[in-house]
Amino acid sequence: LDSIGAPYLEPHLRCLRVGGSLILIGLMGGAKAEINLGMLLARRLSLIGSTLRARSVDEKAAIVHGFLERFGEALRSGTLQPVVDRVLSLASAQEAHDVVERSEHFGKVVLRVRD
Repeated sequence: LDSIGAPYLEPHLRCLRVGGSLILIGLMGGAKAEINLGMLLARRLSLIGSTLRARSVDEKAAIVHGFLERFGEALRSGTLQPVVDRVLSLASAQEAHDVVERSEHFGKVVLRVRD
């Protein structure tokens, strides 16, 4: 899964095994990229674009259900853990936004709603 887009597209494609797929789900780094199409052909790679924004509530619910079916136990057991850079209070929302805007984080910046 690639949520960054342009600057990482070709490096991410190079990481794929022969016949692999890259699913582009965001464009945080930009929407325009230049890639070597010969690499896609020679290695039989697939590039798939997808977004939740244009999907119905029912489609989004089905995707969440499928994700939980596949990864829920690993999340519950701690085998799979999201990368969290920092947790800030809701009162620090502007700071959180600034950190993300300046790309000063690695992983999620989480806002804690209650203490």
